[in-house]
Amino acid sequence: MTKWRVAYLTAAVGIGAILIDTAPAATAPRATEWSSQNAQRSRPRVEIRPGGLYYRECVDGLQRVNRPYWGTTVLMPYMRCWWVRR
Repeated sequence: MTKWRVAYLTAAVGIGAILIDTAPAATAPRATEWSSQNAQRSRPRVEIRPGGLYYRECVDGLQRVNRPYWGTTVLMPYMRCWWVRR
């Protein structure tokens, strides 16, 4: 009984190796009209220069946030900023 199992297993591995070896190589995907439209575009950069009258003031820290799918509360960093007149 075990001789047949070993024979079947050896045959299956051999046939699998032959099929994998003869499989065609994967070709690189061609660029199409749709794939070129889905390419990542850089985000437009917005620069704000209010002059000398205003400056940016920020407060940062850690905030406790409940994550029910983790089953616990975790600490997450946060930052709040606002414009202040000199």
